Amino acid sequence: MRDSEVLSLSCDCFNIVETKSGICRLIGYTSKLEGTSRKTQWVTSIEIKRVVYLLRTINIVIANYYNKDIKELPLFIGTN
Repeated sequence: MRDSEVLSLSCDCFNIVETKSGICRLIGYTSKLEGTSRKTQWVTSIEIKRVVYLLRTINIVIANYYNKDIKELPLFIGTN
């Protein structure tokens, strides 16, 4: 996963596919193969769920402070 792809992740990017093994995926955007942005998924481990939850919790606090909708914020908020 490239830097730009990580920065494209939204707060609701984590998904668990209901199977016996519980496949976990991150959903975001890439331009790697086609040169234009398209939605894609990366397989990941269940441990990432905790990290995404923590970042989302921080984003909720920030969204409430600035009166923003959490859906408008990316998972990794920039400083500028």
